[in-house]
Parts: sequence; structure tokens; C-alpha cells
Amino acid sequence: MVGHTETILSVKVVSAGGELEFSSSTVIDKDSMHYHRTVAANEADNMAYNRKVKPEDWKNLVDKIDLKMFGAAKEGHSVQPVDGIDTKIIVTTGAGDISKMNAHDDPEWKKILDDVEQYGAQYK
Repeated sequence: MVGHTETILSVKVVSAGGELEFSSSTVIDKDSMHYHRTVAANEADNMAYNRKVKPEDWKNLVDKIDLKMFGAAKEGHSVQPVDGIDTKIIVTTGAGDISKMNAHDDPEWKKILDDVEQYGAQYK
């Protein structure tokens, strides 16, 4: 594990905002993935599912997370006031949560987001 001092219990990505009042939540833990999407402007676009996660996928996800680097990521400003979508990543450990919002310029934050999105597409 890269830079781990605590056991990672879950990784969550939450996004909200935009003209269509979009929100989504993806939570991955050692056993499963939970996804929920709401689009207030078009209920037909709403979606939710739960999937079992392969142990090797969970191990691969958490082994690549550097908690120290993620914790040091500089958060960006909210973009909701201009109809943008804010994205927050929350890594839950045995010691509590580490969360960072809109740190798009940070490589560790971006890597976690990309990995969660990849697994989201894989398990859809």
C-alpha cells in the first residue's frame, strides 16, 4: 500500500450541480459498489444499482491510493454558482474520513477519480 497508515474502508465520489440538478454517488468498499444518480430535470435518467466487487479490484484500488498525498491535495472552488458540477472524493479509513472537493489539478485526487469512474463503468 502506498503511503498508508490506516486501513481504507471505502472510497466515495459524490457529484452535484448543473442546470439539470444532477447528483450522483459512487461508493466502493471491499465487498460492493453502490451507485445512485438523480437528474431532477428528467426522472427517466435516474439510475441506481449495487454490484459485488471482485477482491482483486478492491485491492488494486486501495493499493494505489496514497493517503498522505490525497490528504495534502488543494481543494478547488465550488463551480455550482455557474451551473457547474462539484465533485467530492471521500476516503474512509479506520481513523475517519479524508475528503477533498474539486481538486482537479491534483494528480492523486484525479487518479482516485479516474479509478472509481473506471470501476463504475466496469461494474455498470
